[in-house]
Amino acid sequence: MRNLIVGCGFVGKRLARLLVDDGEEVVAVTRSGVDVEGVESVETDVTETDHLPDADRVFYLVSAGGRDADSYRTAYVEGLRNTVELTDAPVVYSSSTGVYETDDGSWVDEETPIEPTTERTRLLLRAEEIAREHGTAVRFGGLYGEGRVGIDRYLGDATVKAGYLNLIRGVDAASALLAAYRGDDDLYVAVDDEPVHRHDLARWMSEETGREHGELDDETRSPNKRCSNERLRSTGWTPTYPTYREGYAPLL
Repeated sequence: MRNLIVGCGFVGKRLARLLVDDGEEVVAVTRSGVDVEGVESVETDVTETDHLPDADRVFYLVSAGGRDADSYRTAYVEGLRNTVELTDAPVVYSSSTGVYETDDGSWVDEETPIEPTTERTRLLLRAEEIAREHGTAVRFGGLYGEGRVGIDRYLGDATVKAGYLNLIRGVDAASALLAAYRGDDDLYVAVDDEPVHRHDLARWMSEETGREHGELDDETRSPNKRCSNERLRSTGWTPTYPTYREGYAPLL
C-alpha cells in the first residue's frame, strides 16, 4: 500500500517507521522535508499546492503554527480541504481531545455532545467534519515520548494545577492511526488506559527522579476531563504503554 503522510512530525515520523517496517511505501509531504530512512520526501505547502502524489490512503497530521484562530483555520480546515480535493484516497485526520471543553473531571467519549465556546474548538470540529466525510478523525490526548518529555512542568519551581491529564505515547499514537483506519467507525479517541491527575503525576515523577515536585495548586486547570479509549480498543488496538508509568519510566 502506498501511504501519504501530510505533516510528518512527532507522530508522523513514528507512523512512517511502522509502515516502512511493514514493507509499505511511504511519501511524506512537508514544507521543509523529512529525513526518515525508506521514506520519500516531498517539500510543498499543502494549503497552497495543486498537486499531491498518488496514494492508497492519506494520513493528515499537520500541526498549526500557532494557537490563534487563523493558524487553526489554515492548517486544519483549509489544508485538509485542499488535501481531500486533490486525492480520492481515504483520509485519517489527527484531531485533539481539546475539543472537549468539560471542566468537571467527568468521562467523555466519541458520543459526548460538544457545544463549542471558542473559535479554535469550532475550527477543530469543522476539520473533523471534513475528515469524516472522506475517512476518519482521531482525537489525540497529550502526546509525549523521546524528545517530548516535559518533566519540568511538574518538578522544581513549577506550579502544578489540579485536574486530569489524558496522555498517549508517540508510538501508540502512530499505531492508533492504523487501528482507526481499519476500524468501522469514523471517529476515535486515542488515549492510554488511565487518565492521571496532574498532582499524582507530579508526585510520581518526584519519586522516580528524586527531585522535588512542583507546588501543587488546588486551582483546577481548564479543561478538565477523563477520556475513554474503549471504542479504539474495540478495534483490537492495545497500547504498548498502557499508563503514564510504563510510558514515562524509561524516559526519566
